[in-house]
Amino acid sequence: MNNRQFNQVFFTLTAGAPLVLCATSAAAYTQFQARDALSQSLQAGSAFAVKQLGTLDGFWGSEKVRIPLPSFLEQARTLLKTFGQQERLETLHMSINRAAESAVSQALPLLKRAVSSLSTKDAVDILKGGNTAVTDYFASVTREPLKAQFLPTVQHATRQYKAAGQYEQLLKTVQRFGVGKHQPATVAEHVTLSALNSLYATVAEAKQRLRANPAQAATRVLRQVFGNL
Repeated sequence: MNNRQFNQVFFTLTAGAPLVLCATSAAAYTQFQARDALSQSLQAGSAFAVKQLGTLDGFWGSEKVRIPLPSFLEQARTLLKTFGQQERLETLHMSINRAAESAVSQALPLLKRAVSSLSTKDAVDILKGGNTAVTDYFASVTREPLKAQFLPTVQHATRQYKAAGQYEQLLKTVQRFGVGKHQPATVAEHVTLSALNSLYATVAEAKQRLRANPAQAATRVLRQVFGNL
């Protein structure tokens, strides 16, 4: 099915009748099957993402999702090294990733609630959307509550790993040289936002893998829907 046909099918809605997303009788499926399939894929993707990231080295051990230092510290790395701050910088880098691992481990209940509230329209928008559709949906529904949930955990973890103190000292050092003047006073917000972005991206990747290999899906409705996108 090409993009034009796909869009035409999605927007052919009739009152009181289920939407047929695929026109061929052998592979036809309804909007309700599409929602069920997407719900299954997002439930599985959410569980995978939390398990993958919310464990020791989930962030720190992966070059792909490892949270970088705040940009102003990366820019000031040479300066900080000159002033003997390299070890402190590396300790901070590991600590912010440990904090993210602690926070993400708590995310699954909120992600599951977001999936359970998925409407037919949400499912249609995600299925016809691009690579950022899943990320956009989860961000719109869960970003604010997850930020509120993550922040205390991140604050506790940054204190536990002494990242808060490391950050404050490094910030004071670079600010003496005119760098980092408008940065947040704590590192917790940087960790929280970065962790959420990686979490959503990992869920989206799980859906993209299913879309690329629908024959390997665990259930019939997944194979039927994703096999005809």
